[in-house]
Amino acid sequence: MRKFYCLLSLCLLGLTPLAAQTSHEDLIERMGFYSAESYKAAVENLERKYAGQYNPGKEWKKALDDLEQNRAAYAEALRRNDRKAEKKVLSLLKELDATLLANPLLEGKRVVAIKRALGDRARRAMGAQLGIAPSNFQNNSEIGNPGKGWNNQFVLLKSNRGKMEQNELYTPAPGMIISDPEPYFDGTKLMYSSIGSFNRWHLFELDIQTGQTKQLTPETYKDFDSFDGCYTPDGNYIFCSTGTFLGLPCTNGGNKMCGLFTYNPKTGQTRQLTYDQDSNWGPVMMENGTVLYQRWEYADLPHSNSRVMFTMNPDGTTQTAFYGSNSYFPTAFFNARPIPGKPSCIVGVATGHHSVSRSGRLMVIDTRLGRHEADGVVAEIPFAGRKVEPLVRDRFPDGVWPQFLQPFPLDENYFLVSMKNSPQSLWGIYLVDRFNNRTLLASEEGYCYLEPVLLEAGKKPAVIPDRVDMSQTTSTVFLQDIYHGDGLKGIPRGTVKKLRVGSFDFSPLRQGGLLGTIGMDGPWDVKRILGEVDVEEDGSVMFTIPANTPIFIQPLDAEGKALQVMRSWFTGMPGETVSCIGCHENKNTIPVPKMTTASRKQPQHIREWYGKERGFSYRHEVQPILDKYCVSCHNRENDSRVPYLKGDKWITDWSSQISGRASSSYGGHFTLSYANLHRYVRRPGIESDMHMLVPMDVHADQTELMQILQKGHHHVKLDKEAVEKLACWIDFNAPFHGRRSDIPNYPDTKRSKELRELYREMFGAPKVDTEWLPELPQNITPVVPEQTAMEVGDTVLAGWPLYNPATSQNGSWGKAYQKQLSLGNFQQTIDLGNGVKLELVKVPAGSFIMGSQAQPDEMPQTVVKIDKPYWIGRFEVTNRQFRQFNPTHDSRDEHRHGYQFGRKGYSMNGEDQPVVRISWQEAMEFCKWLSEKTGMKFTLPTEAQWEWACRAGSGTPYWFGTFGADFSPYANLGDVRLKEFAACTAFKNYESVRVIPQPNKYDDWIPRDTLYNDGGFISESVGRYQRNAWDLFDMHGNVWEWTRSSYVPYPYSDTDGRNDVNVAKDKRVVRGGSWYDRPYRATSSFRLPYREYQKVYNVGFRVVMEE
Repeated sequence: MRKFYCLLSLCLLGLTPLAAQTSHEDLIERMGFYSAESYKAAVENLERKYAGQYNPGKEWKKALDDLEQNRAAYAEALRRNDRKAEKKVLSLLKELDATLLANPLLEGKRVVAIKRALGDRARRAMGAQLGIAPSNFQNNSEIGNPGKGWNNQFVLLKSNRGKMEQNELYTPAPGMIISDPEPYFDGTKLMYSSIGSFNRWHLFELDIQTGQTKQLTPETYKDFDSFDGCYTPDGNYIFCSTGTFLGLPCTNGGNKMCGLFTYNPKTGQTRQLTYDQDSNWGPVMMENGTVLYQRWEYADLPHSNSRVMFTMNPDGTTQTAFYGSNSYFPTAFFNARPIPGKPSCIVGVATGHHSVSRSGRLMVIDTRLGRHEADGVVAEIPFAGRKVEPLVRDRFPDGVWPQFLQPFPLDENYFLVSMKNSPQSLWGIYLVDRFNNRTLLASEEGYCYLEPVLLEAGKKPAVIPDRVDMSQTTSTVFLQDIYHGDGLKGIPRGTVKKLRVGSFDFSPLRQGGLLGTIGMDGPWDVKRILGEVDVEEDGSVMFTIPANTPIFIQPLDAEGKALQVMRSWFTGMPGETVSCIGCHENKNTIPVPKMTTASRKQPQHIREWYGKERGFSYRHEVQPILDKYCVSCHNRENDSRVPYLKGDKWITDWSSQISGRASSSYGGHFTLSYANLHRYVRRPGIESDMHMLVPMDVHADQTELMQILQKGHHHVKLDKEAVEKLACWIDFNAPFHGRRSDIPNYPDTKRSKELRELYREMFGAPKVDTEWLPELPQNITPVVPEQTAMEVGDTVLAGWPLYNPATSQNGSWGKAYQKQLSLGNFQQTIDLGNGVKLELVKVPAGSFIMGSQAQPDEMPQTVVKIDKPYWIGRFEVTNRQFRQFNPTHDSRDEHRHGYQFGRKGYSMNGEDQPVVRISWQEAMEFCKWLSEKTGMKFTLPTEAQWEWACRAGSGTPYWFGTFGADFSPYANLGDVRLKEFAACTAFKNYESVRVIPQPNKYDDWIPRDTLYNDGGFISESVGRYQRNAWDLFDMHGNVWEWTRSSYVPYPYSDTDGRNDVNVAKDKRVVRGGSWYDRPYRATSSFRLPYREYQKVYNVGFRVVMEE
C-alpha cells in the first residue's frame, strides 16, 4: 500500500490565480465550520465521555479565540491572496482539526473511503457525475459505463494524533468502478460492488491484510445485477438485485427495480426476500440482528413521497415499517444506518425525488419520539437546535447547503460523512457532529471522496434463527384485533364481518402503470382478488396466504364494502406467521397478547369470491352487471342525459394534459362504458393523501354511483353479487384492466416474463398465472325494472308557499320576513370561548309541504307542521368553532386527481371553512358539550326543521328558484370550477402547480354543472354566499349537513321514532348538497343516508337550540 499524508488544503505556491482563489475560498469555508459555542460543546462532550482518555490540552482555546476575534479580517485577507494570513489560518485550522480528530471514536482507527478522479468536474459534480445512481428512482444498474469509465480506488484514512494519514488500499482495473463498501464485523474484510462475470454488477470482497479480492455472488447471475450488500451474522449476504425483473411503474417500466435477496455461500442457495412493487435500497445490519433498509412503494400513494424505512429478519421474515409510513416527510431517506448503542436511532440523508441524486440533508431520527413525518427527527446537522419542519417538496434538498452523502455513525453525536459544503466546494470526507462542527479528513482537487466506513472489529449482532420453511408454499396471518389502532378508529365492534384478501401484479420491465394505463385515474398496478376470510366477533382472524406474495387486506362490512383501504402490502415467507395487533396500531406501544377466538381455531383457507383467484377486470366483473341491470335504458350513445353503458364500444380519442401520463399508443385502452361510469366514483385515484385515510373516507356509499342505486334509481334493484362486485371495483380504485396482456404494449414485456420464469425456482419465487381471467359472459338477458306507481302525497296547502322565487327573486319575501320579524329578537350570539362566537337565528313556526316528486325517497309528500319556533345556526359549524370542543380535529385534505409531486391535497382545514369528516355521533357530542357549556338545549335539526329552515317559505327546489336557475350568487355547488381538479403538479420542474386551462373530458371527469361559476372550488368560508329569507347561509351547497333523523321512508312523521337520538339507528340523513354535487342533489328536499359513525369528506353540520 502506498502511504502519503492527506492534504487538508493545497499549498498555494505555483497555483494559477484561479486555483489559488478557489483554495482560499475553501479556507474561508472551513473557518465557518467552527464557532466558539459549537466547538467548546464538542470538546466538553468528549472530555466528559472519555475522561482520562481524551486530553485536548489548551492550545485549541487560543486558536479558537484567535479565529473568533479575527475571522472577518482573515477572510478579507485571504481574498486579497495575503500569504501571511493564509499561513496563519492554516495553522489555526491545523490545531482545531487535530483536537477534534483526536476523538477516541476515531483516533487510531481505520476509515475506508472511495477516492474517485473527476478532473475539472470535481467542484461541479453532483449525482450521476459522482459515479452513483443517476436519480433517486434508479440504482447501480443504471450508472453510466461502470466497467470502463471510472478512475477510483479505496483509500485508508487514519487519524494519528490528530494528523490524517492516507493510504492507497485497493485500486481496481483501469476504468472499473467500485462502490458500496461494507466492512465485515471483525474489520478483516470489505464487501463492495463492482462489475464481474457477464459484465454484471456483483458483490466482491477485499481481504484487508492481503489486498486480494474475489467475486462473492455466483456466475449463474447472468441476466441481472447484484450490488449494495452486507454480511449477516450467520455468514450469508443480503444485497440489492434487479433479479425481480420488475420495471418502474412511473416510467412505463423503463427503469429496473431492485429487490432484496440473500445468498448462502456454503450451500450456494439464492432466495428472494422482498416481493415489492419498486426498489429496496441500502440493506445494513442493526445491532439486534435485524436488517434496516429503505422500501419504495406507492399503491395509490404519491410516488414522489413514499419511501419508507423498513426492518426485517435476515431470513426475510417480520418485514415491518420502521419510520415514515403514511408520511410525506422525508421525501426519501437514503444510506440510513443504525447508530451504535441506540436501537431506536438511525442517521441518513433526507433527499427528494426529481432532485439531486442521493445527496441532501443529514438528519438523525429517534423512533421513540415518533415515526411519522418529522416527529422523530432529533437533529439536523449542522443546524443543532433548529426545529426540522416536515416540508412537503418533490425536490426536497435542492438549493440547500451543505449537501451530504453516505453517513457512517460513530455514536449518537459523531458521524463520518461525505460532504459538499457549497456549490463550489469539493466532495470530501468529514467528521461532523451534533454540535455543528465539520472537520475535514480528506479532500483533493480533481477528486471526490465518498462512502466512508469504519474498518474496526466490533461486536457481531446476534443470529436470529431462520424461521423459513422452504417445503411450505403458504404463510399464516394472525390479526389479534382488527379494531385496535387508528385504521378503524370509531368503527363499532361487530361491524367488520370479513376481510377481502388481494394481491398485485406489479409492473414488468417495459410496461408500467402511468395515468391512463390500468384505469382512468389509477390504480398504479393490476389488483387481484384472492378471496375472503371471516372475522370473529372479537375482531380476531387467522388465515393462510400464498407465501412470497404481496398481500393487501380490506375489512368489509355486512354489505361487502371496504371500511378502510390498505394502500400497501405485506409479505410472508414460506412457513412464517405474520402477526399484527390491529389495523395501523401505534408501533411505539407495547403489544399485549391476549387469547382470541381465532387463535383457538385452525387458520382459515381463503374462500373463493365468485370464482378463483384472478385480476379484477371491469369487463369481466362490472360490465356484466351493467348488461343485466342498466343497458335496457343506458344504450343511446349520443344522449348526454343518459350515459352509454353498453360494453361494445371503445374510446379512440383518449389523451391527457397531465405530465407523466401514459402514451396514447397504449394508454386509454378503455370502453366507453368505463369512461362514463368511473366519473361517478370518487376514490383515492392514482395518488391520494399519504396520511392514513379516515375510516370509510372512500367507502362505496360515499360515491354517487352507489347513492343513485340506494335511492331507487328507476326501481333498479341489484342482487347481492352485483352489489359486492360494484363495491369491490370501487374499493380497488376503479380499475379497468385486470391483466396486463389486455394493455397494447404487453408484447414489450416478453423478455421480463421470460427471465422471471427462468430464475423463479432459483429464487424460490411462486408460480402465478397473472393472465388468467374467466371467459366473458355472453347473452346476458337485460332486466327491465318494474315501474311501480309511487304515492305522490300532499300537493296543496292553503297559504303555502309564502313566496315564489321564480316570479321575483327577493321581492316576494314579504310574508317570510313578517313571520320572522313577528318573533321580535330573532338573532343571538353564543360565546364558545377564546373569542369564538356562534351565531343563531330564530326560525318561526308554520306548516309546509315536505318532500318532492323528484326522487323516490322524497315521496309521498307530506304536510308537516312546525309547532314552535326554534333557533338554528346562521352558518354551518366551522373548524374554528368545532376546535373549541375538540382542538385536535383534522378536516383533512381532499385528494388531488392525477399525480401529487410534492404536494398535499386541497385543504379543508381553513378556520372558517365548515368542519367536515365529522360523524353524526361527534356532531351530537358537540351539541351535548355546547348544551352543558351554555345551559341551553342544543341538538341537530330534524329533517323537517332543516327543510323548513332551508325553504324559508319557498315551495321550489331551491329557496332562490327552480331547476336550471343560476345558483352562483347563492350556493357553492359542483360547477365549472371543479374542472380545476385537472391540474399538473410537475409544473416548473415539480416546484409548482398548473391548472390545465381547457381540460378535456378525460382529465375533467367529475360530473358537474357546466353553465355557472359560483366562485367556490372546494368548501368555502361560511357566509360567502347570499342568505335566504330567514337570514341563513349555505343551506344549499358548501357541505352536507347532518340531521338527527334516521333514514326511513316517507311519509315523514315526528312521532314515528325517526328522530330518537337515544336509540342507535343504522343510518342518519344528511341534507343540502355540497361543493362536489350538481344542483339536482342540493335541493331543499334531497336526502342521503350515512351511518352514525361515518365520517364523510363533504359532510358537516349546523346546530339547533330548542327553547
